[in-house]
Amino acid sequence: MKTIDFNQQAIQNIKYEISEVDKRPVNGRYSPMMKLQDLAELEEELRFSLITSIATDRLSEICTAEREGRVVVLPCKVGDTVYFLTKQYDIVNKLSNTVIDEYIVTEIRGNKYNPLWYMASSERCIHRDFTPGKLGKTVFLDKAQAEAALAEKEAGE
Repeated sequence: MKTIDFNQQAIQNIKYEISEVDKRPVNGRYSPMMKLQDLAELEEELRFSLITSIATDRLSEICTAEREGRVVVLPCKVGDTVYFLTKQYDIVNKLSNTVIDEYIVTEIRGNKYNPLWYMASSERCIHRDFTPGKLGKTVFLDKAQAEAALAEKEAGE
């Protein structure tokens, strides 16, 4: 497996680009502004390369899978907090209300009937599942979104 040391490579690229930048014409003339533009682009490349350290064969594998339509970007990961709109019932008084419950994603699962679903747990409930289709409807990745949906639901009742 070949891994590129992006930091070293980026430094070499910058040294080369700085030495070569004066040799490239802009509209038939050499421009000091071109130097600044190239340096800004190189700075962006360096910033990206400093945070990226993926083996080239793994990066190639991911790109191939993307082209073939096999890449799935999950909306959340194990350990993320999600917020459920939960209907609570008061049987004695025959009342109900909707509240926001906080859960932690504990598992990501799938099978031939349901290709993807999440398991979550909280202090009150050991397991609760949801599919990505429920996101933005009854399950939210952000508490503010859940509060807005609850307010909208209460205004509509």
